[in-house]
Amino acid sequence: MFDANIVIEWGRPPWGPFETLNALYRAGLLDVVTTDLTIIEVAKNLAEKDCRDLAPMGNKRFREAAALVGWDPPEFDAAAFRLQQYEHYRKATTGMFRRLGCEVLAVDEARPSTVFADYGAGEGFFASQGKKGQYGDAFVFELLKNVARPAYPILVVSKDRDFEGPVNDEPNIGLVTSMQDFYRSVGQKVDCDGLEGFLLGDDTYEVLMAEVRRETAASVLMSATTDVEIVEADAQRFDLLSWDSFDLPGVTDSVLVTASLRVEADVRYTHPDWDSATWDSEDKVAIPRRDVEAESGASFEVDVAIRIGMEHRQPTTVEDFRYTELRGLVAIEDVL
Repeated sequence: MFDANIVIEWGRPPWGPFETLNALYRAGLLDVVTTDLTIIEVAKNLAEKDCRDLAPMGNKRFREAAALVGWDPPEFDAAAFRLQQYEHYRKATTGMFRRLGCEVLAVDEARPSTVFADYGAGEGFFASQGKKGQYGDAFVFELLKNVARPAYPILVVSKDRDFEGPVNDEPNIGLVTSMQDFYRSVGQKVDCDGLEGFLLGDDTYEVLMAEVRRETAASVLMSATTDVEIVEADAQRFDLLSWDSFDLPGVTDSVLVTASLRVEADVRYTHPDWDSATWDSEDKVAIPRRDVEAESGASFEVDVAIRIGMEHRQPTTVEDFRYTELRGLVAIEDVL
């Protein structure tokens, strides 16, 4: 089961890891289960992200500034737009899971009495202090417990450490915290002759560079610098930090490579214009009145999944390339 925080990290659809997951499903190596609560959480988060991105359109000052360049923005109804995007992402997320042959578990099948008993006793997802708002995860886990069994163990892929305690008490449910660990769990590590030379060769580098540029442009990058928002990123080069290769049971014409890259990119970003800020004498803080754009170099690390086509156990082509997880925030070189 892919937790909502993992799917949300894939960004907006079409989701990067889907093709690799679909290949595993078609090969009979993957059965996916999810819950209606998971789909709701993904759709809710993505819809709210869209609303935040377009929030300036409802701002009076934004509309006044737009009029200066002769543009009359359409009226922006944030509530209606959020509902529209929520329905869009709910259908898209449901469709993706259905294409993976996924069983969607309904929250109505969970027993509220069990969840609330854990809440009252301070057990399960409510064991840690301050963890009293874990109802969503608690209901999801209760659903998984209903279907997990020795012949049908379930692996949860989640960055939420709150799963660790409950999973330890359930022999038929496991936990990994990244897509890299998930891929390692479904494949058998293998050393392929010629694979390192293929990955580091000039021709392959050009192919991978094009994929890195495409994935970077489609990713939502978060700056390590406060109040800086990255608008656009154009990858310029990458370094291969580490990699492993895996044979997938029943698949003889390709191998799966999981790798970590360091990517250097040119970024366009916005930040508050402190030069024109006004001083609030009461609160004794500077208040910026506008954002300005700037450009700089930047770098970040990312985990990727690469499917390599093989002939006679020799690598021949890059069949698929996807970012699976951005590792940390983007370091911008010279923030103005």
